Amino acid sequence: MLLKLAHPFFAVTVPSSGSHLPPQSTNKTKPCLPKAGSSPRRNGTKMGPVDLVFLVEGSDAVNETLFRMTLDIVKDVCNRFPVSLQDTHVAVVVYGTNTQIEFNLRDHYNISKINEALKSVLKPTGVTLAGKALSAVKNNVYDSGGRTIESGVSRVLLHIMCSKSLDDVIAPARVLKESGVRIVAAGSCPESSKVDLCNIGSPPLCSNSVFIRILKPPAVPGKELADKLKEGQSKMCRGNQKK
Repeated sequence: MLLKLAHPFFAVTVPSSGSHLPPQSTNKTKPCLPKAGSSPRRNGTKMGPVDLVFLVEGSDAVNETLFRMTLDIVKDVCNRFPVSLQDTHVAVVVYGTNTQIEFNLRDHYNISKINEALKSVLKPTGVTLAGKALSAVKNNVYDSGGRTIESGVSRVLLHIMCSKSLDDVIAPARVLKESGVRIVAAGSCPESSKVDLCNIGSPPLCSNSVFIRILKPPAVPGKELADKLKEGQSKMCRGNQKK
């Protein structure tokens, strides 16, 4: 069970008025252009191709059990997207002090290959440097292996974190959002920083910042997170098409 502000099934508290929450930049993305044969949503519209990236904290604040449970949630979310050469491409990045790209957007176009690759992911170590990891996602994942927004591809990032970052997350998150990446920031621990989650998640402020209340079975948060990611893509496409 998850998550969010102003939703009966979600429960993220608004950061206090003294928290450092700067105005969020506006994404200037091009319209999403769903392809023929793409997967239908529950409302009957088509979900176009997606470059879907998972960024998972594995610092010393995250024990091995929690890290594996988080990867099980990643696996469940992946299985709810139509992974193929034409549709959803997936990358997984983990971080502590250092950032490790486990596989990139052009590495696997088959869900069984992704599930197999997730089994061999090793937990990182060290402190939480989420800003550094967000920069690596921008430079070494989306910029190097991603498809263009102009081609009708949505860019979506799910960032799952447990502890407060020791470096700045505002600037690297802003750069990602300004490049057309929609970010959902999810806290996997009670001590997850609400301020970091709200600063990282896409606007409106805190509406894409969530807590994962129940980690097991993975299908419980997995379904809600997948729906959240798809819902956001749908809203972004409709909003851009009205411009």
